[in-house]
Amino acid sequence: MSKKWWMLAALAIAACAEGPARMEHEPDPPPPTPPALLTRTDPAPADACPRGGSVVLSGLDANSNGVLDDREVATRTVVCDDPPGQPAPLLVRLVTEPGGGGHCDRDGTAVQTGPDRNGNGQLDADEVEHVDYVCGEPLRTRIVAESPGARCPAGGVAVQAGRDRNGNGQLDDGEVEQTDVACGDVLSRDVAIQSADDAAALAGIALIDGSLTIDGSPIAALRLPQLVAIRGSLAVRHASQLASIALPALQEAVGGIEIRDNAVLADLRFPALRGADLGVFDNPHLPACQVDALFAAMHGDHQQSGNDDTAVCGP
Repeated sequence: MSKKWWMLAALAIAACAEGPARMEHEPDPPPPTPPALLTRTDPAPADACPRGGSVVLSGLDANSNGVLDDREVATRTVVCDDPPGQPAPLLVRLVTEPGGGGHCDRDGTAVQTGPDRNGNGQLDADEVEHVDYVCGEPLRTRIVAESPGARCPAGGVAVQAGRDRNGNGQLDDGEVEQTDVACGDVLSRDVAIQSADDAAALAGIALIDGSLTIDGSPIAALRLPQLVAIRGSLAVRHASQLASIALPALQEAVGGIEIRDNAVLADLRFPALRGADLGVFDNPHLPACQVDALFAAMHGDHQQSGNDDTAVCGP
């Protein structure tokens, strides 16, 4: 074999060994899926809880086996049973922890734990005894109607929570990590409406024992016909497509109401509200005279600015 042919054969062998070259137009491989946030409950050791108790563990599922392994545990909370009577079962709830709030520099997740003392099957605000924070793992929620059935004979709502692993800005079915079911017309938690579907699922709720927030949600109208009371605050901010708010049965919002920076909001109706601190700011299409009429019908601390002061209101 000539030297020339020997060199060509060597080059061909080397090219095969290296494998096919990656074409420039080929797309980059998709980024790896972030690990899921998991929780686990173990029995508490006797020296920590003489009357019995639990250890609540949380962390990221680094090996994606669906189980929180010992080496993946990031937080550990010991909750001992109450001394008298039958101990209440321990519950865990995941809620959004905003960045810059003192616990996390970046958005993350708060892992709340406590005993279900009233036996309603959900962790109420006054039952939370310990909170651990997993920073850098923001949580998303969605609200769906709970049909009448074994879990709720008269129906209710289910609040689903999880992390937006595919980055599409919403909680998909495969991203749900926790579901809290509230039967009847009382919802004992803070609520964030992120879509029209969330608002529709809340249509039968009469009492929110917590705060209600819309912040930047792409929702065109908010109408909650049965809502009578909000034990926390009501905040509607930066909803660029929101044109109207109608809460015809709302009588109280204990923590006050803030309506701010909603670009197309033109109609605001709280006909049954007779007392609340109310601030309405920077809604350029909302008639200021309509806001003044709300103020005149109720007591509390009232402020408004940046609304449409050229609009004419009827008698």
